Amino acid sequence: MLLAYQALPERDKLPARVERHLARVLTRHPEHALLLRTYVRWSLLPRARRRSHRAYAFANRLRWAQTRINVAAHFLGTMQAAGLDLAEVTQHEVDQWLAAGRSTRYEVRDFLV
Repeated sequence: MLLAYQALPERDKLPARVERHLARVLTRHPEHALLLRTYVRWSLLPRARRRSHRAYAFANRLRWAQTRINVAAHFLGTMQAAGLDLAEVTQHEVDQWLAAGRSTRYEVRDFLV
């Protein structure tokens, strides 16, 4: 009702859904909260905001962002299990991780860049 009477500005649905997905991922991986929040805030959300006006691509853009968040969390968890901080990860570990899984793992490139 407040939106209808323009008492509140219209909400960007895509960035809001990305943030909700991030919150769900962080409940499973609280140890990576700082890195994942920073990644989403500075990389994924600006792109989501720029593209949020394209209604036809909403589902694809949401899935794109969710996949990148999931892959980054999985990568950080795997490296932590190997006893490595992100600063200690070398190209060799990245290559091994990429070779051991699905092609969606290549989405980690955005996070690492």
